[in-house]
Amino acid sequence: MMNYSSKKKRKWAHDLFLIDILIFISSYIFGFLISLWVNYNESLDNYLSTLRVENLLLRSALYISVILICLYLLHQDDRYSTPKKAGECFYNSSHVILIALVVETFLQYTFKQSFSRSWLFSNWVIALVLLPVGYIYVKNKHLKLNQWNTRVILVGGDKYRNILKQFVVIENDALYKIVHEASLLSFGENDLKIASTLVELAKREDAHIIFTLPNIGIDKYVDIFREIDFHNASYSIA
Repeated sequence: MMNYSSKKKRKWAHDLFLIDILIFISSYIFGFLISLWVNYNESLDNYLSTLRVENLLLRSALYISVILICLYLLHQDDRYSTPKKAGECFYNSSHVILIALVVETFLQYTFKQSFSRSWLFSNWVIALVLLPVGYIYVKNKHLKLNQWNTRVILVGGDKYRNILKQFVVIENDALYKIVHEASLLSFGENDLKIASTLVELAKREDAHIIFTLPNIGIDKYVDIFREIDFHNASYSIA
């Protein structure tokens, strides 16, 4: 419904992107440690013999290429620009990880690599768990610093405004913060005065205006919308 400031978007994208890279590196290392533990009792010597330098370098190169694919797919899912709930984040991450697992397995066979399946699978399972965790961590960090709240002004009839207010409260992951709410009639009857008051309020509060309109429709308020557009204030109609 609303756009975040470019500065907030850049900060959010920067922090989350760095966390994602750290997650992929960590999952690679911990996956390797898990594979050592899995093979410890039975065939550790045989397993270690397959870990020649050239094999490790090639596996690392293949993994980096898959990471780049993952980051691209996550970007396509708007991970770095649009706020999401934890459940939606996990869903998006899971299909990206599934694609990554298939792609890396294909690459391993294509390059005829002798690789550990326990390393491969534990690597991506760890990434699947950590991606939503990293997302929640960065989101909470930005919330505490008030870097990710969208400030909104609710304007309209009491019935419709209260319904939308309940939606904003319930959908807390949408990260809206109500800074002002009022009936449209409280601003007077002059359209230009109403518009100028709302524009001034929106600029002072650095907020987005949401109109909750009664059943009579929006035709009555065209002049108000036109005036707000003229002053480049942000608004939407619920």
